Amino acid sequence: MKQFSAYFQSVRQFIMRALQRLVLAGDQFLQRNLSGHAATLTYSCILGAVPILAIIFAIARGFGFSALIEEKLKENVRFTPEMTETIMSFVNSYLERARGGVFIGVGLLMLLYTLYSLVSNVEIAFNSIWRVKRSRAIYRSAIYYISAFFLLPIVVLITSGLQLFLTGITRFFPDFVLVSGGIEFLLQLSPYALAVVAFILLYKLMPNTEVRWRSTIVPGLVAGAAFQGLQWFYFNSQMWLSTYNAVYGSFAAIPLFMLFIQFSWYICLFGAELSYVHQNEAELLAAKKTPKGEKPTREHLAEETLARIRDIVNQYDSQAET
Repeated sequence: MKQFSAYFQSVRQFIMRALQRLVLAGDQFLQRNLSGHAATLTYSCILGAVPILAIIFAIARGFGFSALIEEKLKENVRFTPEMTETIMSFVNSYLERARGGVFIGVGLLMLLYTLYSLVSNVEIAFNSIWRVKRSRAIYRSAIYYISAFFLLPIVVLITSGLQLFLTGITRFFPDFVLVSGGIEFLLQLSPYALAVVAFILLYKLMPNTEVRWRSTIVPGLVAGAAFQGLQWFYFNSQMWLSTYNAVYGSFAAIPLFMLFIQFSWYICLFGAELSYVHQNEAELLAAKKTPKGEKPTREHLAEETLARIRDIVNQYDSQAET
Protein backbone atom coordinates (compact mmCIF):
# COMPACT_ATOMS: atom_id res chain seq x y z
CA MET A 1 0.00 0.00 0.00
CA LYS A 2 2.82 2.38 0.86
CA GLN A 3 4.56 1.57 -2.42
CA PHE A 4 1.36 2.27 -4.35
CA SER A 5 0.91 5.57 -2.51
CA ALA A 6 4.50 6.60 -3.25
CA TYR A 7 4.07 5.60 -6.92
CA PHE A 8 0.82 7.56 -7.17
CA GLN A 9 2.50 10.57 -5.57
CA SER A 10 5.41 10.44 -8.03
CA VAL A 11 3.02 10.19 -10.98
CA ARG A 12 1.03 13.12 -9.64
CA GLN A 13 4.21 15.19 -9.27
CA PHE A 14 5.25 14.31 -12.82
CA ILE A 15 1.87 15.38 -14.23
CA MET A 16 1.86 18.62 -12.23
CA ARG A 17 5.42 19.38 -13.39
CA ALA A 18 4.47 18.75 -17.01
CA LEU A 19 1.38 20.95 -16.71
CA GLN A 20 3.48 23.68 -15.10
CA ARG A 21 5.89 23.63 -18.02
CA LEU A 22 3.06 23.70 -20.55
CA VAL A 23 1.52 26.71 -18.81
CA LEU A 24 4.89 28.48 -18.68
CA ALA A 25 5.48 27.75 -22.37
CA GLY A 26 2.02 29.05 -23.28
CA ASP A 27 2.59 32.19 -21.22
CA GLN A 28 5.95 32.82 -22.89
CA PHE A 29 4.44 32.08 -26.31
CA LEU A 30 1.93 34.88 -25.82
CA GLN A 31 4.42 37.29 -24.26
CA ARG A 32 6.93 36.90 -27.10
CA ASN A 33 4.18 37.39 -29.73
CA LEU A 34 5.18 34.22 -31.54
CA SER A 35 1.95 34.25 -33.52
CA GLY A 36 3.47 37.14 -35.49
CA HIS A 37 6.56 35.05 -36.20
CA ALA A 38 4.29 32.18 -37.28
CA ALA A 39 2.50 34.46 -39.76
CA THR A 40 5.84 35.63 -41.18
CA LEU A 41 7.08 32.06 -41.50
CA THR A 42 3.83 31.01 -43.17
CA TYR A 43 4.27 33.69 -45.82
CA SER A 44 7.95 32.79 -46.32
CA CYS A 45 7.18 29.07 -46.44
CA ILE A 46 4.50 29.46 -49.11
CA LEU A 47 6.87 31.56 -51.22
CA GLY A 48 9.79 29.19 -50.70
CA ALA A 49 8.01 25.82 -50.86
CA VAL A 50 8.39 25.30 -54.60
CA PRO A 51 12.05 26.49 -54.81
CA ILE A 52 13.02 24.31 -51.84
CA LEU A 53 11.33 21.25 -53.32
CA ALA A 54 12.90 22.06 -56.70
CA ILE A 55 16.39 22.08 -55.19
CA ILE A 56 15.71 18.85 -53.27
CA PHE A 57 14.43 17.11 -56.41
CA ALA A 58 17.34 18.47 -58.48
CA ILE A 59 19.80 16.95 -56.00
CA ALA A 60 17.75 13.74 -55.91
CA ARG A 61 17.79 13.48 -59.70
CA GLY A 62 21.54 13.87 -59.61
CA PHE A 63 21.70 10.77 -57.40
CA GLY A 64 19.01 9.00 -59.43
CA PHE A 65 16.26 8.59 -56.83
CA SER A 66 13.83 11.44 -57.53
CA ALA A 67 10.96 8.94 -57.94
CA LEU A 68 11.64 7.61 -54.46
CA ILE A 69 11.59 11.14 -53.01
CA GLU A 70 8.24 11.79 -54.69
CA GLU A 71 6.83 8.52 -53.37
CA LYS A 72 7.92 9.31 -49.80
CA LEU A 73 6.49 12.81 -50.12
CA LYS A 74 3.10 11.33 -50.99
CA GLU A 75 3.31 8.79 -48.17
CA ASN A 76 4.46 11.03 -45.32
CA VAL A 77 2.76 14.33 -46.20
CA ARG A 78 -0.98 13.81 -46.17
CA PHE A 79 -2.10 15.97 -49.06
CA THR A 80 -4.90 15.06 -51.40
CA PRO A 81 -3.79 13.53 -54.72
CA GLU A 82 -4.87 16.69 -56.54
CA MET A 83 -2.79 18.89 -54.23
CA THR A 84 0.24 16.63 -54.57
CA GLU A 85 -0.02 16.59 -58.35
CA THR A 86 -0.32 20.39 -58.43
CA ILE A 87 2.79 20.81 -56.28
CA MET A 88 4.76 18.33 -58.39
CA SER A 89 3.72 20.08 -61.60
CA PHE A 90 5.01 23.38 -60.17
CA VAL A 91 8.29 21.72 -59.17
CA ASN A 92 8.79 20.07 -62.57
CA SER A 93 7.98 23.32 -64.38
CA TYR A 94 10.46 25.15 -62.16
CA LEU A 95 13.20 22.63 -62.94
CA GLU A 96 12.49 22.64 -66.68
CA ARG A 97 12.71 26.42 -66.88
CA ALA A 98 15.89 26.45 -64.83
CA ARG A 99 17.38 23.83 -67.15
CA GLY A 100 16.32 25.86 -70.18
CA GLY A 101 18.27 28.87 -69.00
CA VAL A 102 15.32 31.09 -68.11
CA PHE A 103 16.44 31.50 -64.50
CA ILE A 104 19.84 33.09 -64.96
CA GLY A 105 21.30 36.03 -63.10
CA VAL A 106 18.47 37.87 -61.36
CA GLY A 107 16.26 34.77 -61.25
CA LEU A 108 18.95 32.71 -59.54
CA LEU A 109 19.59 35.49 -57.04
CA MET A 110 15.87 35.69 -56.27
CA LEU A 111 15.79 31.92 -55.74
CA LEU A 112 18.70 32.02 -53.32
CA TYR A 113 17.22 35.03 -51.53
CA THR A 114 13.88 33.22 -51.09
CA LEU A 115 15.57 30.19 -49.56
CA TYR A 116 17.84 32.28 -47.35
CA SER A 117 15.01 34.50 -46.11
CA LEU A 118 12.91 31.47 -45.16
CA VAL A 119 15.60 29.80 -43.07
CA SER A 120 16.85 33.09 -41.62
CA ASN A 121 13.29 33.92 -40.50
CA VAL A 122 13.18 30.56 -38.73
CA GLU A 123 16.48 31.38 -37.01
CA ILE A 124 15.20 34.84 -36.01
CA ALA A 125 12.09 33.29 -34.45
CA PHE A 126 14.14 30.71 -32.53
CA ASN A 127 16.63 33.34 -31.36
CA SER A 128 13.71 35.43 -30.13
CA ILE A 129 12.48 32.46 -28.10
CA TRP A 130 15.93 31.90 -26.60
CA ARG A 131 16.54 35.65 -25.98
CA VAL A 132 19.53 35.63 -28.34
CA LYS A 133 20.21 39.05 -29.86
CA ARG A 134 22.95 38.08 -32.32
CA SER A 135 22.33 35.86 -35.32
CA ARG A 136 24.96 33.69 -36.95
CA ALA A 137 27.44 35.20 -39.36
CA ILE A 138 26.34 35.11 -42.98
CA TYR A 139 29.04 32.64 -44.05
CA ARG A 140 28.15 30.25 -41.21
CA SER A 141 24.47 30.48 -42.06
CA ALA A 142 25.20 29.79 -45.72
CA ILE A 143 27.26 26.70 -44.83
CA TYR A 144 24.54 25.36 -42.52
CA TYR A 145 21.71 25.97 -44.97
CA ILE A 146 23.49 24.52 -48.00
CA SER A 147 24.53 21.46 -45.99
CA ALA A 148 20.93 20.93 -44.88
CA PHE A 149 19.60 21.09 -48.44
CA PHE A 150 22.20 18.58 -49.65
CA LEU A 151 21.79 16.21 -46.70
CA LEU A 152 17.99 16.09 -46.73
CA PRO A 153 17.65 13.90 -49.88
CA ILE A 154 20.39 11.59 -48.56
CA VAL A 155 18.56 11.20 -45.24
CA VAL A 156 15.34 10.40 -47.12
CA LEU A 157 17.24 7.79 -49.16
CA ILE A 158 18.66 6.15 -46.03
CA THR A 159 15.29 6.01 -44.26
CA SER A 160 13.64 4.67 -47.41
CA GLY A 161 16.29 1.96 -47.61
CA LEU A 162 15.62 0.99 -44.00
CA GLN A 163 11.89 0.79 -44.70
CA LEU A 164 12.50 -1.42 -47.74
CA PHE A 165 14.80 -3.62 -45.64
CA LEU A 166 12.16 -4.03 -42.94
CA THR A 167 9.51 -4.77 -45.56
CA GLY A 168 11.77 -7.46 -47.01
CA ILE A 169 12.11 -9.05 -43.57
CA THR A 170 8.32 -9.31 -43.23
CA ARG A 171 8.15 -11.05 -46.61
CA PHE A 172 10.97 -13.39 -45.64
CA PHE A 173 9.25 -14.37 -42.37
CA PRO A 174 5.55 -14.32 -43.28
CA ASP A 175 4.60 -17.01 -40.75
CA PHE A 176 6.20 -15.35 -37.73
CA VAL A 177 3.38 -13.23 -36.35
CA LEU A 178 5.52 -11.48 -33.73
CA VAL A 179 8.23 -10.52 -36.23
CA SER A 180 5.90 -9.37 -39.00
CA GLY A 181 3.53 -7.62 -36.59
CA GLY A 182 6.34 -5.77 -34.85
CA ILE A 183 7.87 -4.63 -38.13
CA GLU A 184 4.49 -3.50 -39.45
CA PHE A 185 4.09 -1.43 -36.29
CA LEU A 186 7.54 0.11 -36.82
CA LEU A 187 6.69 0.96 -40.42
CA GLN A 188 3.47 2.67 -39.35
CA LEU A 189 5.39 4.53 -36.65
CA SER A 190 8.12 5.74 -39.02
CA PRO A 191 6.41 9.03 -40.11
CA TYR A 192 6.00 10.02 -36.46
CA ALA A 193 9.60 9.02 -35.69
CA LEU A 194 10.91 11.09 -38.62
CA ALA A 195 8.89 14.11 -37.47
CA VAL A 196 10.18 13.74 -33.91
CA VAL A 197 13.81 13.49 -35.06
CA ALA A 198 13.36 16.52 -37.34
CA PHE A 199 11.93 18.63 -34.49
CA ILE A 200 14.64 17.53 -32.06
CA LEU A 201 17.40 18.48 -34.51
CA LEU A 202 15.67 21.77 -35.27
CA TYR A 203 15.39 22.68 -31.58
CA LYS A 204 19.01 21.70 -30.99
CA LEU A 205 20.74 23.27 -33.99
CA MET A 206 18.68 26.27 -35.09
CA PRO A 207 19.08 28.65 -32.08
CA ASN A 208 22.38 30.51 -31.99
CA THR A 209 23.05 29.33 -28.44
CA GLU A 210 23.83 26.14 -26.55
CA VAL A 211 20.76 23.92 -26.17
CA ARG A 212 20.99 20.74 -24.12
CA TRP A 213 19.87 17.55 -25.82
CA ARG A 214 17.62 16.57 -22.90
CA SER A 215 15.77 19.86 -23.32
CA THR A 216 14.82 18.93 -26.89
CA ILE A 217 13.57 15.35 -26.51
CA VAL A 218 10.22 15.93 -24.79
CA PRO A 219 9.40 19.03 -26.90
CA GLY A 220 10.30 17.03 -30.00
CA LEU A 221 7.94 14.23 -28.95
CA VAL A 222 5.13 16.69 -28.21
CA ALA A 223 5.62 18.62 -31.46
CA GLY A 224 5.88 15.42 -33.51
CA ALA A 225 2.63 14.04 -32.05
CA ALA A 226 0.84 17.37 -32.54
CA PHE A 227 2.10 17.66 -36.12
CA GLN A 228 0.90 14.15 -36.98
CA GLY A 229 -2.49 14.98 -35.47
CA LEU A 230 -2.63 18.18 -37.51
CA GLN A 231 -1.79 16.24 -40.66
CA TRP A 232 -4.59 13.76 -39.94
CA PHE A 233 -7.07 16.58 -39.36
CA TYR A 234 -5.94 18.40 -42.51
CA PHE A 235 -6.26 15.28 -44.67
CA ASN A 236 -9.70 14.37 -43.33
CA SER A 237 -11.00 17.94 -43.42
CA GLN A 238 -10.35 17.97 -47.15
CA MET A 239 -12.63 14.95 -47.42
CA TRP A 240 -15.28 16.64 -45.29
CA LEU A 241 -15.21 19.72 -47.54
CA SER A 242 -16.01 17.81 -50.72
CA THR A 243 -19.15 19.93 -51.25
CA TYR A 244 -17.09 23.08 -50.77
CA ASN A 245 -14.62 21.78 -53.36
CA ALA A 246 -17.45 21.17 -55.82
CA VAL A 247 -18.38 24.87 -55.66
CA TYR A 248 -14.93 26.48 -55.60
CA GLY A 249 -12.91 23.83 -57.41
CA SER A 250 -9.16 23.65 -56.80
CA PHE A 251 -9.18 27.11 -55.13
CA ALA A 252 -10.84 25.54 -52.08
CA ALA A 253 -7.54 23.87 -51.13
CA ILE A 254 -5.61 27.15 -50.91
CA PRO A 255 -7.03 28.65 -47.67
CA LEU A 256 -7.01 25.24 -45.98
CA PHE A 257 -3.39 24.71 -47.02
CA MET A 258 -2.41 28.13 -45.66
CA LEU A 259 -4.09 27.31 -42.33
CA PHE A 260 -2.23 24.00 -42.25
CA ILE A 261 1.11 25.76 -42.76
CA GLN A 262 0.35 28.39 -40.11
CA PHE A 263 -0.75 25.88 -37.47
CA SER A 264 2.33 23.79 -38.28
CA TRP A 265 4.48 26.80 -37.37
CA TYR A 266 2.42 27.32 -34.20
CA ILE A 267 3.30 23.76 -33.20
CA CYS A 268 6.96 24.19 -34.13
CA LEU A 269 7.39 27.46 -32.23
CA PHE A 270 5.48 26.21 -29.18
CA GLY A 271 7.80 23.19 -29.07
CA ALA A 272 10.79 25.53 -29.23
CA GLU A 273 9.32 27.57 -26.36
CA LEU A 274 8.79 24.36 -24.41
CA SER A 275 12.45 23.50 -24.97
CA TYR A 276 13.45 26.92 -23.62
CA VAL A 277 11.20 26.47 -20.57
CA HIS A 278 12.69 23.04 -19.87
CA GLN A 279 16.22 24.46 -19.84
CA ASN A 280 15.42 27.69 -17.96
CA GLU A 281 12.55 26.65 -15.71
CA ALA A 282 14.15 27.82 -12.45
CA GLU A 283 14.85 31.31 -13.81
CA LEU A 284 11.32 31.66 -15.21
CA LEU A 285 9.71 30.59 -11.93
CA ALA A 286 11.95 32.99 -10.01
CA ALA A 287 11.05 35.80 -12.40
CA LYS A 288 7.32 35.14 -11.88
CA LYS A 289 7.77 35.40 -8.09
CA THR A 290 9.90 38.55 -8.33
CA PRO A 291 7.97 41.83 -7.87
CA LYS A 292 7.16 43.52 -11.16
CA GLY A 293 9.89 45.86 -12.35
CA GLU A 294 12.67 44.02 -10.51
CA LYS A 295 15.09 41.58 -12.11
CA PRO A 296 15.76 38.29 -10.32
CA THR A 297 19.27 38.37 -8.85
CA ARG A 298 21.60 35.42 -8.53
CA GLU A 299 20.91 35.35 -4.80
CA HIS A 300 17.20 35.16 -5.49
CA LEU A 301 17.70 32.30 -7.95
CA ALA A 302 19.91 30.48 -5.44
CA GLU A 303 17.28 30.88 -2.74
CA GLU A 304 14.59 29.52 -5.06
CA THR A 305 16.74 26.52 -5.96
CA LEU A 306 17.54 25.77 -2.32
CA ALA A 307 13.87 26.10 -1.42
CA ARG A 308 12.91 23.57 -4.08
CA ILE A 309 15.60 21.14 -2.92
CA ARG A 310 14.42 21.60 0.68
CA ASP A 311 10.83 20.83 -0.31
CA ILE A 312 11.90 17.65 -2.12
CA VAL A 313 13.96 16.47 0.87
CA ASN A 314 11.12 17.21 3.32
CA GLN A 315 8.65 15.37 1.12
CA TYR A 316 10.98 12.38 0.86
CA ASP A 317 11.41 12.33 4.67
CA SER A 318 7.67 12.45 5.24
CA GLN A 319 7.13 9.54 2.84
CA ALA A 320 9.86 7.54 4.57
CA GLU A 321 8.26 8.11 7.98
CA THR A 322 4.87 6.93 6.77
